[in-house]
Amino acid sequence: MHRKHPLPQGLDHLYYIIPILFFLSILSFAQAQLYQPYLTVGMATTFADGKALYVLGGINYQRLRSSQTFKIDLSVSWTTSSPVYKELPWPTPCYRCPIAMSSDGRRLLLFAYQTGYVFDIQANMWTQFLSYNDNLGYVAVTDPVTEKVFIPCLADNSVGQATGMMIMDSKSYTYTIDNTTPASHSWNGTAITWNAVLRKVLFANEYGMYSYTPEEGWKNFARPPGLRADYGYCMVSSSSGSKVVLFGGFSKTLKATVSDIFILDTASLSWNNGTLEGPVRRDAACAMSGDYFIAWGGDTGNTDVKVVPPPEQHLTIVYNVKTDKWTSDYAAPAVNTKSATPSSQGASRPTDTSRPTDTSPEGDTSDASESIGSLIGAFAGAFAIVLLILGGIVGYRAYKKRSKTSSSDVATNNEYVGDDSRRETVQVGSFGTQYEEQHPHACLSEIQGAHGIGSGAAQA
Repeated sequence: MHRKHPLPQGLDHLYYIIPILFFLSILSFAQAQLYQPYLTVGMATTFADGKALYVLGGINYQRLRSSQTFKIDLSVSWTTSSPVYKELPWPTPCYRCPIAMSSDGRRLLLFAYQTGYVFDIQANMWTQFLSYNDNLGYVAVTDPVTEKVFIPCLADNSVGQATGMMIMDSKSYTYTIDNTTPASHSWNGTAITWNAVLRKVLFANEYGMYSYTPEEGWKNFARPPGLRADYGYCMVSSSSGSKVVLFGGFSKTLKATVSDIFILDTASLSWNNGTLEGPVRRDAACAMSGDYFIAWGGDTGNTDVKVVPPPEQHLTIVYNVKTDKWTSDYAAPAVNTKSATPSSQGASRPTDTSRPTDTSPEGDTSDASESIGSLIGAFAGAFAIVLLILGGIVGYRAYKKRSKTSSSDVATNNEYVGDDSRRETVQVGSFGTQYEEQHPHACLSEIQGAHGIGSGAAQA
């Protein structure tokens, strides 16, 4: 009768270590890929070029307010069928809440129902920093030069009209109120961006398009010729300031969501029509990163009553501004230096040519940390597989060697054949693990009241 043999002495622990290492590496990789956001509309949204598009809250297709918070990683390349998502902690369920990014790209400033929240991107943590009594509009944007955050449409809900704008210092969190407004300053369907070339806030609503600086105040700004949407579009600038993209929206005349995309060349101040045929979308989260315009979520419906989800494979859509074509591939831009500091809605701080260029990383370093973590996980997985193979080889050779030794013993010591007193019994323990995967669902609550607050993207 053959006798069972363990691994050679000193290698017995491989029975346990190898499966554990292999299991943990697979689990780490799987957890990074499992998160998939569900569709929402009317989110708070902002972005940093080449880093991330942040999406907070909104409502789902049942018009329930959501606390879903996540980012799309713009530092790596992906396809629209498999964007790189990462779930983030959430401060409060919110719908149409204004949000902006600090000029250094390290913090998100969210304004939700008379409370201000700040998100430390690197620490991955929200804290409350402000209480205020004003009813704010839907959108916000940061001027990275002055480090001021502009929140238009300080609202008088009794008449449904905006009466001014909050201007906040993103460092001290102190704010003032500018009581001037452009003509027909409505807080319905607004979109906003900061442009680094024009050095102005660009603001659009269903009545017109405007520019703003504290020195000049509100000025009329030319809308794209042929613009069909009245509201629900989003508007973003490239980090260089050379382009402004206005996309989608809802047309009251057509009673339909449209796919129109317009690109403003800020050097000539001329609008150009993009590809006519494309995905329809309104109230989406939008970003510019390198040569690409990215939009996530939003509504495709033809009424103002029901949210109609877009096809699931097209939750994220990408437009190549350079080639003027919709595409399924997003290519991350090359790593930049400090010549363009990330800030809300793609704004950038102009390069200070009086100083030597600093190539050290700045702003959100979490993406780099995550990339390093992914590499470590990949190496751990590969190392575990190598150990598993080596352990198998060593174990097999040891088994064969002992089998030969045992055969020799039996042949030269016939007196022990059949003698139970010399028979070895090796009890091999079993190793098992159980893993229960949990999929936490975002907390949803019904929308209360008519007061809506918005985001960096246009809202209906």
